[in-house]
Amino acid sequence: MSLERGERLTFLLCDKNIVADAHIAGLENSGVTVAYQQYLGRCDVDAHDPGLHLVLQAGANARTAMLKVEGAGRTICSIEVSVPERRLLPQASLTPASNEGTNIFKLTINGDAETDFSEVCSARLSFPDGPGPRLRLSAEPQLNCSKRAVSALVQVDGAQREPARVVIGNVRTSDGLIEGIAHVELPAPPWANAMAENDAKFIDVNGIRTRYFVKGTGAPLILVHGGQPSSPDASAWTWLANFDGLAEQFRVYALDRLAMGYTDNPASNDDYERYYERVVDHLLGFMDAMDLTRAGLVGHSQGTWPVTRIALSHPERVSCLVNVDGSLVGPTDPQGRTQNFYMYQSAFLHPPEGETKESIRRGMGLYSVTGNNLLDIEVDRAYAIAQTDKFKAAAERFTALRMSPAHPRFRMLKEETLAELEAGKLQVPTLVIWGRDDPEGSFETGQGLFDIIARTNRHAAFHVFANSGHASMVEYPDRFNAVVAGFCDAYM
Repeated sequence: MSLERGERLTFLLCDKNIVADAHIAGLENSGVTVAYQQYLGRCDVDAHDPGLHLVLQAGANARTAMLKVEGAGRTICSIEVSVPERRLLPQASLTPASNEGTNIFKLTINGDAETDFSEVCSARLSFPDGPGPRLRLSAEPQLNCSKRAVSALVQVDGAQREPARVVIGNVRTSDGLIEGIAHVELPAPPWANAMAENDAKFIDVNGIRTRYFVKGTGAPLILVHGGQPSSPDASAWTWLANFDGLAEQFRVYALDRLAMGYTDNPASNDDYERYYERVVDHLLGFMDAMDLTRAGLVGHSQGTWPVTRIALSHPERVSCLVNVDGSLVGPTDPQGRTQNFYMYQSAFLHPPEGETKESIRRGMGLYSVTGNNLLDIEVDRAYAIAQTDKFKAAAERFTALRMSPAHPRFRMLKEETLAELEAGKLQVPTLVIWGRDDPEGSFETGQGLFDIIARTNRHAAFHVFANSGHASMVEYPDRFNAVVAGFCDAYM
């Protein structure tokens, strides 16, 4: 394993012999520290051995060490943590290069009084693989060097928000010519400040205090997030990357679903037991409370359940329906991947003592293929939700009832809905969007759902995002917005 000085690296260590009280040794006096450790009874969705979720931090003078996992009085496994002896250069930045294309940036690396970059141009920059986006030089002359700084135009592939590695050759110091290492992050995306907490509004929906955001003019479009009450990262903020862009064309509403985000929990035990019916009632009640007689409905994951039910039962209320990776309303995956994914999340992802920012970040990452656009602000907001008494109460009740898409009550509701779809009852213009590599809802489920709808619905369309997981609206927000706007605009 390679770890650069100044770097924070997250990874899983899986071994059949890892025990719950395992601890890390071998890093003493190495400058490498364990910033986070979580035992996993099952290491990953498709890795059944136990393991550890680890975060390592390398200091400015860190060196190679042998990490050992110890437990039950013995060494369980060992792994070399290789730290190249490169000088850490802490000041590096990426700024958009005007008129050069959206993925071209100016990379600037600054030195200090103990470094001289004058000879860097006779070497070159290199960009080793790491957790951040891929960088490569994009123009001639490739480098501009002075004593205190080096700069270059680079092409950035991907929108990972972890820092990228940059190795700088021929840095002169009092020890002669050495290599330097810098870590550089992409600038915050233009939508990072959308949906500010102070912009949230609340409305009473049949006795349920409901949080929502609204922006824009034009035909109404409602964004309905996925997840369930035990998912702290599922709220109206799911649509952070899409809200402002879609509001340029529509009047966009994004709400926290029943018992999620900062919307009230169900009022009674019966409402929890009938959660999947109540969540439909809540969305329809929200439309009534906002005086929306007709709107476009965009649902993601478990959010596709209420939007599809409303489109089936109240088609006059829905101008267009967009189903994003909605295995809850699609045919069952014959390989059982959806059920396996949900079971892993519920049983092994969350620390028994409560959510941490690291567990939340990992949970968000499980849905992603590219790692694009996983922002710290989203992790912080989800962690804040997880600390509320409201969230803890809903999650505890939901877990106690074993309420999930695998619950017999929901399976019955889904069977009834699939029968209605196969009978051709869904005549609302419908767009199915799916990530080709969705780990939660298989691609075959998406294809099957579209085929069922398209047999009888002349206004059905299917859009696939290649190299995308369960949330294409996060991984490719601009393209996602264009697809949704292009489809729904024709029917509003």
